[in-house]
Amino acid sequence: MLESFGLNVIEHPLQDHAPLSPGDLDFGDAHEVLMTEKDAVKLPVNDNPHWWSVPVSLAMDDDAANALIDSIDAACRKRKETH
Repeated sequence: MLESFGLNVIEHPLQDHAPLSPGDLDFGDAHEVLMTEKDAVKLPVNDNPHWWSVPVSLAMDDDAANALIDSIDAACRKRKETH
């Protein structure tokens, strides 16, 4: 997404849902670090002037949204039945 806005990106993929500490974002350079809001809430983003939180939004058409809601609903019902 960032590259589509003309940014040169050096990717540092981290494991999804991993706990983060400030040291995890020390890449040994002075570049700005951009992260999703989901990761930013795990860190004191305001403590480092080179860390930025990038908001991400999702747009879906009604059919795709309804299919996702139905899938989530079915998974919740199944989980409830097993507990």
